[in-house]
Amino acid sequence: MFQTPVSDTFTNIFFFDEKTILQGQNKIFRIEKNGKFDIATPPSMFKMYFININQVIGVGQSYSGQGFFSMGAIYTTNDFWNTTQKKTFGGTVAFTFTTLDKKNDHEIMMIGTGIKRSAVFNIKF
Repeated sequence: MFQTPVSDTFTNIFFFDEKTILQGQNKIFRIEKNGKFDIATPPSMFKMYFININQVIGVGQSYSGQGFFSMGAIYTTNDFWNTTQKKTFGGTVAFTFTTLDKKNDHEIMMIGTGIKRSAVFNIKF
């Protein structure tokens, strides 16, 4: 059993290279087989896809300044959330990315929803 050193509510679990990754509301735990672990503080995301143990693509929302409407956000990292890149979509209407999944070995498909319609994005890597 793994007991976290911080209080968090877990929302997703991933397995990769004999490591367990727990996604919480505020933190991500990367747990080694021997029980050692790393803690990362990523941006707020709904879903993540691991390309490998360090490279991750995540989707969620972003708010610009004091704006009321959210923009859809795609977050990427190459170092387990030590550094993050963000690309936003939307702006004049509320928009958010809700899910993503692997389409093939070099492509991910994402779904974003707005007030009037949904959009599908293909990201190649």
